[in-house]
Amino acid sequence: MHTALHGLFNHIAMEHYQKYTECLHQYNELTDNNEQWDILSKKLEQNQLYFELFKEKEKHSIIAVVFLVMSVEGLINEYGFMFLGEKKFNELDKGTVIDKIVNLYFEVTGEKFPKDKQLYQNLYDLVAVRNTLVHSKSIELDIKALMGNGAEADKQFHTYINSMLGNKRNKETKQRNMAEILRSSVNVYSELMTLLKR
Repeated sequence: MHTALHGLFNHIAMEHYQKYTECLHQYNELTDNNEQWDILSKKLEQNQLYFELFKEKEKHSIIAVVFLVMSVEGLINEYGFMFLGEKKFNELDKGTVIDKIVNLYFEVTGEKFPKDKQLYQNLYDLVAVRNTLVHSKSIELDIKALMGNGAEADKQFHTYINSMLGNKRNKETKQRNMAEILRSSVNVYSELMTLLKR
């Protein structure tokens, strides 16, 4: 049953990642690779398409991130349960997803999880983004600042997005980093599975 679930979760993540990349491609074509979008100079239909593509690409990226972490957690849970048994697994089934990966890997193999490899960093970043999304907060918006034209309005927009995602540091860049992290972490499930099979 666990195999079907974590495999299914990864399948859902991959479907939404594909939809995300399709929306991103259309969004980049519309915006000349994410150049400043001036709402006031565009036709109504162009603005509607812009906001629809933005909403769709964000929706699919969020779903992909959440389901990727669910697939990884399901995989490590099955791994720990299979090799350690229910009692020992339940004793170690504590802490964050990253803690579980590191601890269960050590308990089963007797070796430390390779934290110096890119897989660890990708897992860590992906889980951090998922946690930020899951624990997002409401904020108060200044509509006049958002309706402005130019770099300052764009900066304010990304600051608001990242505040809603709970990011208190480096607010301007977190949203862009979420896309980068998703792109670099999209294969963590299959890479972790390969590592666990050794």
